[in-house]
Amino acid sequence: MDVFYALGERLPPTLTIFEENIEKECRIIGKKPKAVVNAAVLFAIFSFVVSFPVFLLLGFPLLSVLIAIFGFYYKYNQVNVEATQAIMEAQNEIIFASLLLAIYIRINRNLEGAIKFAGRSAKGIVGDIMRRVSWSVEMREESNVEKALDKHAPILRELDDTFIKVLELLKMSISEKQSARFEDIIDKALSLQLASTNEKMQRYVEAISNPVKLIFSFLMLFPMMLLIMIPIVGIFLGSEIPPSLLFIVFDIAIPLVAYYYVTTILAKRPGTLAVHITPEIREKYGGIRIGESVFSPIVAVAIFLAISIPFLGILALNFGLFESAALVYIAAIAVGIYHFGRSYGLMDRRSKISEMDKDFRASLKELAVVLRQNIPIENAIAMMVEEGRKIGTLRKGAVDLWGKILEKIKIEGKTLKGAIFGRDGVIKEYPSVMISDILYVISESAEKGPRQTAVSTIKAAEYLDRTFEINARINEMLSEITNTVSMMSKFIMPLVGGVAVAFGDLIAKFIIVMSKKVHGAEGFGIFSFGGGAVFSSVDMQLIIGTYVLEMLVILGMFENGIKQGYDEVGRDYTIAKNIFIGFTVYIISLIASWALLNFLISGIAI
Repeated sequence: MDVFYALGERLPPTLTIFEENIEKECRIIGKKPKAVVNAAVLFAIFSFVVSFPVFLLLGFPLLSVLIAIFGFYYKYNQVNVEATQAIMEAQNEIIFASLLLAIYIRINRNLEGAIKFAGRSAKGIVGDIMRRVSWSVEMREESNVEKALDKHAPILRELDDTFIKVLELLKMSISEKQSARFEDIIDKALSLQLASTNEKMQRYVEAISNPVKLIFSFLMLFPMMLLIMIPIVGIFLGSEIPPSLLFIVFDIAIPLVAYYYVTTILAKRPGTLAVHITPEIREKYGGIRIGESVFSPIVAVAIFLAISIPFLGILALNFGLFESAALVYIAAIAVGIYHFGRSYGLMDRRSKISEMDKDFRASLKELAVVLRQNIPIENAIAMMVEEGRKIGTLRKGAVDLWGKILEKIKIEGKTLKGAIFGRDGVIKEYPSVMISDILYVISESAEKGPRQTAVSTIKAAEYLDRTFEINARINEMLSEITNTVSMMSKFIMPLVGGVAVAFGDLIAKFIIVMSKKVHGAEGFGIFSFGGGAVFSSVDMQLIIGTYVLEMLVILGMFENGIKQGYDEVGRDYTIAKNIFIGFTVYIISLIASWALLNFLISGIAI
């Protein structure tokens, strides 16, 4: 629970000028603008109170005002981040919701049932809206489902205006008397959603090419190049550039700007089909439920490492460049393990679900061919499984699924619906939302006879193929950009970061040698700024190392966001992978560059 937001709800309005800018975002996530602004004010005050004693001891009390401003902006912008995530998740849902609505209406010609069916499957904002629509009709708050949908149209339009047009076409199809015209309208509705998604994604890919270059150039490489120049500039500026100020600029301000810029770009990404991992799947595959969240036990290792960092820092107060690099490396490993723990086992499970979906889609076509012969569903499944095993027309995953369903029907004497969705139904072994929903439609239509079952299976297979074809095309469009971001985060940026620290250390040595000759200065690895504050190569490594770690996290979020949209499991896995590979590259680059530069200057007499 957000304590600041809860307190903000109880207080009277403060900075009302800021409320208007977040009305849309608050409407999407169900928050009050007044409470959000009040929470930002309270968080700014809290940030000032906590940071003021620290900066007072460091001799920069005014920096606590800057921290308070950052605190206000962070809390105020949090509603934008939450709304962005909600929109991305909703747009992913809308593709699948459109598919389910089209399939259900094609078979049952019932809009209310279709809305209820889609609401049962969708888990995010779209699912909530569908469930509220169904509930309002059942509780007779609205006289019919059309009026209930109209009531929620404004928020659906903000999520995706094309979805409103799809709903209107589906409403129109219900009252269509001619069978051919009825099917054409449904096909047009689904085609409209898919074409809109494809068009939006094409525009998105074209639009983000330059922003990706901007992020790489001005928010990653340029700051590190600037840090290399700080020692030289500091000679002329006296003691005006303290390490604490550089830390605030490079490790707080710039990452915040990068984070805001990245979330803004991701907010414009159109939705696509994605495999979602539910809390139940998390818990089943090695997670521990704590309240509403599920965590992997591996996260405990990350927490232990994070707790140990301050104590290791105290021990390393007088250590040199490589000891400080090891300290930051431990911090990076802790962050990496945390994100890896959150995705542990789930990426493999998600890949298996994707394979299940692929096998299942192929099997639907085979089943539809058999059902066209007006054969009962049980016999059709038996024929398909037998051919699949003998001739190899089906992959093993599909043979296993339909084989288990057939076994329960023949041996246990269950109906198709009972075999799939009963207490010990087969679906419990297949945690795929798509498979569950399509099998539900087929089992419902099986009660109406082989002909209706054949129609539902054929249409389900056809609609799924069209949807996944668009999805594959979109992934192909995004591949070049995601590969670029991946290369930037895993190799180029950490490589440059390591070289920057090594060059900084080299410059430090030259400055110290020159200082000794001119002033008889003592020390090693310290930049003397006009005889005042000092800035060591250890400070530079800590600042750049922290900066590299932060940017690896942000780039991991960016890479996965472009590729998958809102996907917590993929995001955590990508961040962990970025950190483990990227920070290892950073350490190797630092050691290799330092050794090479020292070897090159070893024979030079200064």
